[in-house]
Amino acid sequence: MIKKERRKHSRFPIISDLVEPIMLKVSSCEIKEGVPGIMMDLSAGGLVVITFIPLQEGSLLKLTINFPGLKIENAEGKIVRVEEKTGTYVVGIGFLKLSKAVKEKINQMAKDFHHCKMRHLNGEKNICFKECSYYLLCSQSIKGHMKKHKK
Repeated sequence: MIKKERRKHSRFPIISDLVEPIMLKVSSCEIKEGVPGIMMDLSAGGLVVITFIPLQEGSLLKLTINFPGLKIENAEGKIVRVEEKTGTYVVGIGFLKLSKAVKEKINQMAKDFHHCKMRHLNGEKNICFKECSYYLLCSQSIKGHMKKHKK
């Protein structure tokens, strides 16, 4: 049986060797300089971060995200889920305030990621193009053999 997707926005992974850790400024946290985290995935609706200290569900926060192809400054969010996983914490954050342009960019990156994945699974050869909004995060081995995409 196929599980129905409940998320409003499609997510895409962040490749660990390309992304810088992010700092979360959490309203209920005593650490004023911010809590470091490692971003796991992103959608226009939120993100999942791994932290090494527990955070309180329901807390409000501000975050700045800067990685290849996307820069988000002073986004506002709310911690919607915290799960402990062997000494680390998987933290789900829902965006409360994000510009329309940034949402559209994230949605396009998710769409391009999923289209690429399907083309790759279907055995297509020329699947990677510099015009792809996910290109800078892509770790596909085919990337080194790409051609300029003609529209």
